[in-house]
Amino acid sequence: MNNFEGGLYLHIPFCKKACKYCNFHFTTSLAHKPNLLAALSKEIELSGKLFSTKKLQTIYFGGGTPSLLNADEINHLFEIIGENYDLSEVTEITMEANPDDLTEAYLIGLKDTPINRLSIGVQSFHADDLAWMGRVHDVRQAMECIPLAYKHGFKNLSVDLIFGYELLTNEKLKYNLDLLNNWKVKHVSAYSLTVEDKTPLLKSVKLGLDKMPDSEHAADQFIMISEFLVKNGYEHYEISNYSLPDFNAIHNGNYWKGIAYIGIGPSAHSFYDGKRYWNVANNAQYIKSIELRILPQTEEIIDEKTAYNELILTRLRTKWGVSLSDVSKIDPLYVEHFLTESHPFITSGDIILHNDIYTLSLNGKLVADHITGELFL
Repeated sequence: MNNFEGGLYLHIPFCKKACKYCNFHFTTSLAHKPNLLAALSKEIELSGKLFSTKKLQTIYFGGGTPSLLNADEINHLFEIIGENYDLSEVTEITMEANPDDLTEAYLIGLKDTPINRLSIGVQSFHADDLAWMGRVHDVRQAMECIPLAYKHGFKNLSVDLIFGYELLTNEKLKYNLDLLNNWKVKHVSAYSLTVEDKTPLLKSVKLGLDKMPDSEHAADQFIMISEFLVKNGYEHYEISNYSLPDFNAIHNGNYWKGIAYIGIGPSAHSFYDGKRYWNVANNAQYIKSIELRILPQTEEIIDEKTAYNELILTRLRTKWGVSLSDVSKIDPLYVEHFLTESHPFITSGDIILHNDIYTLSLNGKLVADHITGELFL
């Protein structure tokens, strides 16, 4: 049996309603919530048996909407985790939360759990934006949840914003950014709107009710966000992520660094021992399989070519960048390919080379998909 050291991700697949743009695995029915939580507990136990030693560094509750769990349900899951994993070195325990769930009563209860970081899905502080997105919370709840979280001892907050959609003017975006900066939230994740398969937004675009996002509008707002946050003391440490000093997202950062993680729940992904695993994205099938004590996984062996491409995909987008030694560890023969393909982007200024570390410039981040595509094998 192998040893494990890394992160634990728990997928909580419940939402109050479907957002217009979201294609994550979720359900708006809570009918099977008790059975699902029982299956999560059992999968934690089953996964723990795969390793002789298993030491966690981070724990992340994602979804879906994990803030639909109450404090007792969260604490029960932590009891199961503690019985099956070594928690002695865990530093960051994040829970994604919606503003409407972060009431005073909920935060008081949450303070009695091990959660020490909240990732809040605000997306916008404008009523028309929230209505268009199909968000369940309103502006009042968006404005109140951050001060309330501070009041009840949650200092390590991350807030999500979406940009690049037609309704969001630069003036409205500046208002959103000013609020976060005035509150000095520790971490900001800013995502450009994309039209994904199997979403209400895609259907709306096909019917002509919405337009595809304008790439120039999105690029202008990306630069605006980066310049504003960097000017105000935030580090732009990954394409979509900014933090005040010492508040990079450790769990997500480990994904980009290639550190192992275990995913629990329907549709959750895992990565360890040179393989990737993903659970079935169907709640009923997931529960049935776990009840039979069978992990409902598909697996993929990561060969050297895939490992190289994933290094480029995940590391180049971060402040940690890619080094020639990183490439050589996968296969020394890949170094020449990397040098050849990266040279034009160094010349254009899209890739910055400093102390043998290749990173993207701000303009390079704008065209990251193109650059990584050219560097891929």
